[in-house]
Amino acid sequence: MKTKILLLSPPSTPEEEYKKFRDLGNIQQPLGLAYLAAVLEQSGREVKIIDPNPLKLSGEDIINSIKKFRPDIIGISSSTPNFLKAIDLCKKIKKTLNVPIIIGGTHITSVPEEILKYKCFDFGIIGEGETTILELVEKIENKEDVSNVKGIAYNDGGKLNKTEPRELIKDLDSLPFPARHLIPPLEKYMPTRGTYKRLPLGTIITSRGCPYRCSFCNRAIFGNKFRHRSEKNVVDEIEILIKKFNAKEIKFWDDAINVIPERLINICNEILRRGIKIPWSCIARINGMDEPLLKKMKEAGCWQISYGIESGNQKILDNIKKDLTISQIKEVVSTTNKAGIRTRGFFMLGLPGETKETMQQTINFSKSLMLDIANFYITTPYPSTDLYEDAKKSGELKKASYNEYLTNFPDEISYVPNGLTAGLIKEYQWRAYKSFYLRLQYVIKQLFRINSMEDLLNKLKNFLIIAELKK
Repeated sequence: MKTKILLLSPPSTPEEEYKKFRDLGNIQQPLGLAYLAAVLEQSGREVKIIDPNPLKLSGEDIINSIKKFRPDIIGISSSTPNFLKAIDLCKKIKKTLNVPIIIGGTHITSVPEEILKYKCFDFGIIGEGETTILELVEKIENKEDVSNVKGIAYNDGGKLNKTEPRELIKDLDSLPFPARHLIPPLEKYMPTRGTYKRLPLGTIITSRGCPYRCSFCNRAIFGNKFRHRSEKNVVDEIEILIKKFNAKEIKFWDDAINVIPERLINICNEILRRGIKIPWSCIARINGMDEPLLKKMKEAGCWQISYGIESGNQKILDNIKKDLTISQIKEVVSTTNKAGIRTRGFFMLGLPGETKETMQQTINFSKSLMLDIANFYITTPYPSTDLYEDAKKSGELKKASYNEYLTNFPDEISYVPNGLTAGLIKEYQWRAYKSFYLRLQYVIKQLFRINSMEDLLNKLKNFLIIAELKK
């Protein structure tokens, strides 16, 4: 009889993260769970995924589904902001079904000692999970000692046993494609407004690991070594998304898809060679982007690039080890616009060394770049990042509940640089959005881009949301 394994995410909604600005939020497919499900299915186990968010399932709905499926093993994936929800869900499951529960994701990888603090989890997967979960499940099935399974943590008689780290997966092509047939259809998921042209939108991850050293970035799971899939493997998945899952647009969800520019050119050439005509967007580094690459991306269907810009002050950029200059940012954003690709900029407020003046510089800089979209996040140090460790040492890390470790509109702020207050950072976030989006020049530009009644209504709704922003 096949072992039955249930994989799930804690329930979370855009309302919780974005508060009354929920329409600015997004719900994306859980590709991490889908990768784990794919390797487990490939090994002969029976797998079910519960993704409560697109279906708006409550905790009670999840428990009822678990009772019906009656799994032998349960796996939960959690980030820091939804970790408390994972704990709550785990406690409810334990009251319903006495089966081993495995916790994975960025939070437990960064803070494995939480296994001891919250006793509802039996095992934690530290780092990449595909190989580890196969070995761990086999040990659990056979009731064998797990101490020689690399990359796990567990409560060993009141002591934390953290085993030898798991080696990173070298050949990403060896992994099966995510088990999208086990999660709700693409139509149930909603990306952020302004970041797509057509729905449904399918997401793809073509690489793991980032070689850059930004102090706010959590590299605990995938590490600093950039590993990537072959262009054939990537475009094969694009075709499956189009033909089998009805995707009308693609979003590359890599941290920085252009770490190796030649590889991205090869992906574009493979898209063109196969005659695939579908719009796509991506996240990219300013570094490594140039005119020939941008022209090739445009030719292959790229219509929008999101850049992590963070600040308009060079000293602040240096403080966070961005390895980027103001002049580089100006040049690349301008070149991207000239190539006919729309631009989206990510900015952070309340960074190390920040003052009122530097935050205003960031706002002014965002408007000078002629970006199509700008997102202004509140700096949040996540466990295991350099920023988190530095903030702890300096005393600037404030006590906040995990569910307030949000970058959008948190009620509490977990990090306040010396010289600033939480209220002041929130005020500048509010100023940033209003200043950027309510400019006459920007509004006129958007009006000229309206291509349907639906587009008009979406833009009007976005305008009203920004106009309602308050401190």
